[in-house]
Amino acid sequence: PNSFQTGYKPRVLIFSASSDAASDTPLTSLSDHTFGVNCVAFSPDSRFLASLGSANDGFLYIWHINSRTGAATLHASNKCVSHINRMAWMGNKLVTVGVRHVKVWKIDDLNATMRISKARQSDVSFLSGSTHKTLPGRNCILESLKESTFTSVVAIARNKAIVASDKGDICLIDDTESNHRFSRLVDAGFAVSSLAVDVKGRLHIAGSQGALKAFN
Repeated sequence: PNSFQTGYKPRVLIFSASSDAASDTPLTSLSDHTFGVNCVAFSPDSRFLASLGSANDGFLYIWHINSRTGAATLHASNKCVSHINRMAWMGNKLVTVGVRHVKVWKIDDLNATMRISKARQSDVSFLSGSTHKTLPGRNCILESLKESTFTSVVAIARNKAIVASDKGDICLIDDTESNHRFSRLVDAGFAVSSLAVDVKGRLHIAGSQGALKAFN
């Protein structure tokens, strides 16, 4: 529904997983995405939350989450002009994938910007007029896959991630050097809808029609 006609406001609600916290009361409510929320993802250390608006919104926000109170402070933001299907953290970087799009966003250390950030109050939007950093990002060079639609991404190391396409391409992002590399590894043999890595380091691939495959 149109939020301006119905009064509906999409929100990202942050709850505490602590056993002594109320399970039905959010610690923080983020209402900065105007048309809807496409993806959310916590960083590996839970210090940051990434939220991405729907196609009509397109804004990518990085929030710093107070571990004690759950309060959110806007750390950095930018706009994604491509249609995004999925995003995942790769160490202290964020990877977004979508239609002809694979991009690595660099999240600077929080300590460098806390002095210019404003503490956020729940349910209060302060993006206009606030001071926060522009989130820097770099597109991966897709070469022969430049017309592909990428459907899923999962980190396999602090500086490496696996990306899959709707044609079955399984690709690697290697960001261990200053210039990250993007390369195709193998063909899954079916359209890939999601990826996961288990505790033994095996990559599990799922297809939109129920196909499953695993790689070491």
